Amino acid sequence: MNITKTIYTEQAAKEFAKKTAETVVIREYKDGNSTDTRRSSNKAERFLVERAIYAALLSIRGGYEPQSAKATAEFFILCNSGEPHINTYDSVFIPIDNFLVANQ
Repeated sequence: MNITKTIYTEQAAKEFAKKTAETVVIREYKDGNSTDTRRSSNKAERFLVERAIYAALLSIRGGYEPQSAKATAEFFILCNSGEPHINTYDSVFIPIDNFLVANQ
């Protein structure tokens, strides 16, 4: 995705992060196949996902390269989550992408 200009406030980023963090996608494997299920996040997951998304959006707004900020947010969740099955691509990366597209 090529973001040429981001137009959003810190408050908009914070509200988006908070709303997005209400759910997470969990990836489970059975017989070599994966299944993704969206569910309500618990308090710890909500805390991590909200902060990762908010930090990425503020970084991008401040001039950092979007791809790097999104990847860092994903990595942060992977390293700090007590739930090893969070699908960070669907829970963090794609929502950030969608927000950026809607706010350029």
